[in-house]
Amino acid sequence: MKLHLKVIFVFCCCCLLTFLLSDSLSIIKLRPQSVHAWRQADCVSYTLNYYQNNQSFFEPQTHTLVGKNGHAASEFPLLYFITARFYKWFGVHEWFLRALNFLIFFIGCLCLLLIGFQFFDNKWLSLVPALFTFTSPFLYYYGLNFLPDVPALSLALMGSLFAFKYTRNKNVVLWYVAVLVFSLAMLIKVSA
Repeated sequence: MKLHLKVIFVFCCCCLLTFLLSDSLSIIKLRPQSVHAWRQADCVSYTLNYYQNNQSFFEPQTHTLVGKNGHAASEFPLLYFITARFYKWFGVHEWFLRALNFLIFFIGCLCLLLIGFQFFDNKWLSLVPALFTFTSPFLYYYGLNFLPDVPALSLALMGSLFAFKYTRNKNVVLWYVAVLVFSLAMLIKVSA
């Protein structure tokens, strides 16, 4: 068990080092910009409307004339709704959505590390897929962004961990958790 903790500690240190060396502290504070700025702005808009208009969960709204009064079909708005709750408690800071997405990305990579523990006899080898995933420029860029693609992938990794654990010990609770997390992954980014 101590080896598992050492590997997890090394993984967390590598992730923290990557976060600091990539200047992610300044990136996380940025407003929607760069690639897909319009789509990022939609994500922030959903969140701001939940906060400003006290929208119900099932009534996502943007600051556009699309739909009826800005109400538009969207992916499952869980991330936007949660972020709007943070707005109510701490004030409007767009970095909450980036931070939530990035936290989910980190947890997904940690779950990938834990999946590796089940497949590799040498536990240090479990670091390879987890760190490759975390340091992938494409995934890291979108993980530290407003879009739901990487959080959906990360939730799929979390669901995989529970599914693999279920196959090992047949605890039906793990199966239900896996199905729930897989469902959230699918709902958050239906098109992917």
